[in-house]
Parts: sequence; C-alpha cells; structure tokens
Amino acid sequence: MYKDDINKIVWGTIVLGLFLVFTHPDPGNSLPVSSIALISMILMIVKGIMFAIAENKEPSPLKEGWREFNVVDRVIWLEKTTKGYVREDLHGTNWRYKPEPKYQPELDYLKIKYKEELTNIDSVKTERIKEAKNQKKVSAKIHKEREFDMLYGKRNKHIVCPHCQSKGKVFKKKQDNIEESREKGIIGATIGRKTITKKGSYDQLYCDLCETTWEA
Repeated sequence: MYKDDINKIVWGTIVLGLFLVFTHPDPGNSLPVSSIALISMILMIVKGIMFAIAENKEPSPLKEGWREFNVVDRVIWLEKTTKGYVREDLHGTNWRYKPEPKYQPELDYLKIKYKEELTNIDSVKTERIKEAKNQKKVSAKIHKEREFDMLYGKRNKHIVCPHCQSKGKVFKKKQDNIEESREKGIIGATIGRKTITKKGSYDQLYCDLCETTWEA
C-alpha cells in the first residue's frame, strides 16, 4: 500500500469522526461512535502537530513509498540539500540554505537501491540547469521590457534612431507638456507656491541601443 492511500485513510477517518461528533451530540452512548470520534480527534491533533513543526522550505519531491515518487527528482534534491544551496525567489532575493547531513543516509540508500535508474542522472542535471538558465534569461527579458514600458513606453519596430541609425530599438511614450510658474504676491513668494499648467503633449523617444532620449 502506498503512503498516499494511508494518508487518504487518515483524512477519511478524521472527516468521519467529525461527522459523527456533529451528528451525535452524546457519542459516549455508543462505543463504536465514541471510538471512531476519539481516534479521529487523535489523528487530527497529530496532523496539526506535524503541520506546526514542518520546516518552511522549498517543497521537496516525495519520498520512497509514495505513488508519485520519482527517484531522480528525489536524489537531485537530496544532493542539493546535503551540500547546501541558494534559491532565488520571484523578487530576485537569494535564500541560502545550510547543508543538512541528516539526509545523507537516505541519499546513500537510494543511490545503491536505484543504481540502474540513476545511470543518466548527470545528463538530467545538465538539461535542467540549461532549462533553468533559459527560463532566467526569458524572465529577465520580460522584466526589462516591462520596466522599459513604464519608463519609456512601448517599443516601436518601425522607428529608426536618428543617432545610431538602428531600427526596432526605439521606445515611444506620450508625455504631458507641463509648465510650472511661481505664484505672484507676498504669500505665493513666501511659501513657494507653484501653478502647474498642462500645455498639450509630446512624444518622448528612447533608443535602447545608444541609450539616447529625445523629443518629437
């Protein structure tokens, strides 16, 4: 029996016990009902304790005995965990995890038991590293495009930069033409109050290649 099935039985017992508690106000009158309710309460407490003490770390591949167990995924994660690793989140923050030698016995056991299945593990690692680098490049490119959209507007593939003659590198953004003037009078001059007047708009252009900004 897989651990998945055991887990389903445990949660099924908890749900059944809760159902019996709510449907039988006085479960003590029935030994089977009170026994199931007691067992479900104990299981629920155990699950709560396991959840409370669980380590808040990167999710690990399932261990041996689970239906979705993948020895390659598990061994790669164990090798990384026993040596320590750095993980970068979506905001670019690096989280450093110290080596955890407690996983070494499991790693050694899996390497011996699944020696044939782990024959091509090095090529799998290489492929995953390559894929991670490609994803990072794509994410960096998307992030840069979004940043440029906010600062310089949308990229225009048809505009040619008059400074470096490159095409497809120019960003175009509509800007308000704002004029500031200091208010006249004693009060305005004393507190530095200004009047802001909008006088139409203009196109701001920026070339990503020569990093030149100009107006049109």
